[in-house]
Amino acid sequence: MAVSPRVRSALGRTVALSALTLGVYVALLFAPGPLFRYAYAGTVVTLHSDRPLPPEASGVTGRVEAKLQRSPLFEPSRMHDVYVCNSEWRWWLLSSGDRRSAAIALLAGHGGSAVITREARLATNRLLQASGLEGLGERTLDYYLAHEITHEMTAEFLGPKVYRALPAWVREGYADYVGRGTSFDYEDARAALTGDAAGRRSPAQTGFYLRDALLVAHLLDREGWSVPDLLRAAPVKAATEDRVRAGLVAPRR
Repeated sequence: MAVSPRVRSALGRTVALSALTLGVYVALLFAPGPLFRYAYAGTVVTLHSDRPLPPEASGVTGRVEAKLQRSPLFEPSRMHDVYVCNSEWRWWLLSSGDRRSAAIALLAGHGGSAVITREARLATNRLLQASGLEGLGERTLDYYLAHEITHEMTAEFLGPKVYRALPAWVREGYADYVGRGTSFDYEDARAALTGDAAGRRSPAQTGFYLRDALLVAHLLDREGWSVPDLLRAAPVKAATEDRVRAGLVAPRR
């Protein structure tokens, strides 16, 4: 059936408008700056917000940067942008309607990444969860930011294809290991894994990804693995967990 010039023209305009809308949306995903009026720039981490940032922004970025600097993947010349979505609609727009996460890394590769979060309470160093409640224990705002930025650093170090193929326990465990920083207590985390009643089970050792962070800490701190080796040739998870449970160490050769 023949299509009239008027219909073809209307279809063309619709397609063009759709392509433009999609292009603007994709651009906002990885450069959402126009939606955020306020910013605080630390040394390598810049916080962007849709609300004025309190003086505590300096302390939050400082703690994040201190954690990141402990990673050999850290690049002092690489700036990391974090966008705090205090308005719900901004979170829904940039997260594509994520209903579960409190913060996510948008990984575009080649330095085009960004981290977005839900509403943040910088004065108390806390982030709201999808439930609307503040995170507890070690799940501070700086923990979340260091965790997500570590995903950025890992993806840039490995490249998108290798990063996507990483075992989930290595990907999340290493990000959590960095996010927890010096507060991570190996023995306490091991007691939680083994169910040892004598374990302190301190509030700092009860959050998400504890088992994976423990396995990563065991490999890096007890068995002498390097971060690049862990990311490029991770061992079998079950065997690593068996050694942790048994209190055994197999030194890296």
